[in-house]
Amino acid sequence: FFMFLFSLGIFSACVEKKIATTPNGNADGRYSSKFPSENASAAIEHITHSVKKVYCVSSYLTYQFKREARVTVYHLRQGSYNKAAWGGISTNETVFGTGTIIGVSDSRIALLTCAHVVNSPDTLIHYFEPTEEDPLRYIQSFSVKVKQENWVKELSSCGSFTVLASDNSTDIALLGKKCDGLADTVIPFPFSIGQAKKLGWGSFVYIFGYPMGYQMITQGIVSPSAKRPMGEFSVDALLNKGCSGGIILAIRDGVPGFELVGMVKTV
Repeated sequence: FFMFLFSLGIFSACVEKKIATTPNGNADGRYSSKFPSENASAAIEHITHSVKKVYCVSSYLTYQFKREARVTVYHLRQGSYNKAAWGGISTNETVFGTGTIIGVSDSRIALLTCAHVVNSPDTLIHYFEPTEEDPLRYIQSFSVKVKQENWVKELSSCGSFTVLASDNSTDIALLGKKCDGLADTVIPFPFSIGQAKKLGWGSFVYIFGYPMGYQMITQGIVSPSAKRPMGEFSVDALLNKGCSGGIILAIRDGVPGFELVGMVKTV
């Protein structure tokens, strides 16, 4: 799991930008390439309240077949696989990642995450290994998704969230829910959106996420991609499964000049 991750810049503002000058009073407008000399704990803790664990639970109905039934994709398309099935089971598949609250209005709440965290496949097909005598690929099992629920830790009382929009090409998704009685502690991401294209070699970043399901913050150094039309970059942070959707923050002109410059896409 300790591999590079690729991140995608996001280019719209959330709230008014907060800027502070560097200790020597020089505000050059560039992203920092070193660990901040100021104490950033208070600002970081404030950010953690906006970052949540997201988990998607998909329920499947699975049909099982014997090799001698010789079920192929043709039978699935024709809908004649039911008679050939020798058994059926119900299963659940769970995927977890990280989401960030980006909007709260009255009783409505919206989160940003990765599309692959909440876009589970509609169907799953498993095949028997072909043999020399019969090289055709026969289906061993066929699963159909019958239900999907998207849950957010600490907001389970709201129920399952809805995927409002998603883009598989950029791996971005928005979750939303109307939730009565939201607590005052449910706050959106409190800083500005930055520009990933302005990150340079060696830019210092913080990464917030839920590796292996536990909230954590880590740090990394940026390596810009050679071809990055949207500002894609890699970092050398040690991350694990569950960090997908985690936000990446850079510091401009000293603490608390945090800016959202990317989101963890691939570990």
